[in-house]
Amino acid sequence: MNFRRGRNREEPEINLIAMIDVLLVILIFLMVTTSYAKFSELQIKGPKKYDAIQIAFDVPRETLFARLDHRVLQMIEEGLVEEVRALMDRGVDTWSQALSGIGYREVVQFLQGEINEQAMVAAIQKSTRALAKRQLTWFRRDSSVHWIRSEEEGMRLVKEFLEDE
Repeated sequence: MNFRRGRNREEPEINLIAMIDVLLVILIFLMVTTSYAKFSELQIKGPKKYDAIQIAFDVPRETLFARLDHRVLQMIEEGLVEEVRALMDRGVDTWSQALSGIGYREVVQFLQGEINEQAMVAAIQKSTRALAKRQLTWFRRDSSVHWIRSEEEGMRLVKEFLEDE
C-alpha cells in the first residue's frame, strides 16, 4: 500500500469506501436521533440471511508480532512520515480524527519533536500489537470462527461447507 494519496490507482476505491463510511454514520445517526433508541436496539434480530463460514489463521503470537513489526517499518519506508507531514502542512489539526489513528498520532509526536524516530517506531509497533491483541480477543470469543493453522485445513473446511449446501 502506498501512503502518498493520489499517487496510486487505488485512490478511487479508498475515496468510495470513505464516502460509504460517512453515509453509514449519517444513516445510523439519523436512525438513533429520530427514534430515541440505542442503535443496538434498532438492529434486526432473527435468522441469518446467508450461510457463511468464518475462517481465521491461528498464527503463533511471536510470528504475528514479528510480521506486524515488519509492516510498521515498511509503512514508514513507504512514506507514512511524509504523508503526515503533508497533512499537517495543509493545516489538518493534529487533534483531528484524521491524525488520531495508530501510526499517525506517533508520527505527529515525532514531527513536533516530542519523541525521536526510534521511539516513534517503537510506539507504533507497540500500539499495533495492542490492537492485534484486542482483535484476537474479539474474534476468539466468536464461536462461529474456525481457527486454522494451514491453508490445507482451510480448504478442507470450505469444501465441507460447500458440500453441505
